[in-house]
Amino acid sequence: MSAETRSGGLRIDATVRRAGLDVRPALAVESGEVVALVGPNGAGKSTVLDLVAGLVRADAGGVTLDGRVLDAGPEGPLVPAERRGMGVVAQALALFPHRSALANVAFGPRARGASRRDALARARRELDAVGVDARTAARRPGALSGGEAQRVALARALATDPAALLLDEPLSAVDASARGALLRTLRSRLDGFAGPALIVVHDVRDAVALADRIVVLEAGRVVQSGPPADLARAPRTPYVADLVGLNGYPGVADGRGGVRIGGASVQAATELEGDVVVTVHPRAISLFPDRPEGSPRNAWAMTVRAVQPTLERVRVELDGPLPLVAEVTASAAADLDLAPGRSVWATVKATEIAVSQA
Repeated sequence: MSAETRSGGLRIDATVRRAGLDVRPALAVESGEVVALVGPNGAGKSTVLDLVAGLVRADAGGVTLDGRVLDAGPEGPLVPAERRGMGVVAQALALFPHRSALANVAFGPRARGASRRDALARARRELDAVGVDARTAARRPGALSGGEAQRVALARALATDPAALLLDEPLSAVDASARGALLRTLRSRLDGFAGPALIVVHDVRDAVALADRIVVLEAGRVVQSGPPADLARAPRTPYVADLVGLNGYPGVADGRGGVRIGGASVQAATELEGDVVVTVHPRAISLFPDRPEGSPRNAWAMTVRAVQPTLERVRVELDGPLPLVAEVTASAAADLDLAPGRSVWATVKATEIAVSQA
């Protein structure tokens, strides 16, 4: 995606060299849009946020916000972090430990010239909006739960009327009991935010719940961008396939339906040729105690590595010529007596194997 299609919103088209990795994001976030940035550890996600926030400088290219140049590289203009007008919620939160939650949120408006009375009134409104009551607002950060501290940090970021929001793993320090409520609060506040919002998340479920669009970063590059449904329908890399719950592999197609994946071959309903990405839904995999009759083309002798019950089905991790994750019903798992070390046969219809150009 080009980061120069329009002048409004947030535009990132830059290079940052850090720890042997060139992070070269090229992405745009429109005003009023929420974009989730996902990727494996070390892909450069937090570096992108640091670049936009002004904590690191671009080694090439630049960053603009609503047409205003924030960073134009080593030889160009640079707007300091404190003058960028960003609302930032870092993983560490960085709340002032000696101030109450209310005073933490009021600090931003006060620093921007608001009277003490107006700053406190704004802080109370923002804390009310994220579900922090007056008693909790009187506490210092050390007395807050992870979820409460995240709400305070979000309120503090919004209290300054930021031009853009940057959230780094906003649910990372929240326990399971508070996660759902905080997720709903985040979505509500993001829905009402007029500027661009860029969020780094680890869990794709959070990305789906919070974002209008998901941008996938691998090894410092944007490899795919789009609504969650588009990523699930046609993942472009094995990582994206795994992210959306599919089995995914890089392969080479022969143009006649055959695809070579490492040392294994699969037969698919495709005429593509060359480098491809192969995906298989876990529920499309059938398991049998013995090789099924009829010798289907896609049949492999496998060994069960792990069995994990879920709310609806049982996930089965399989080792063999083509490592697979299958999902079967609880009754099927019981009939097959699935357990680590158990030998089974896995089959997949050619029509259930999706192939897209890499």
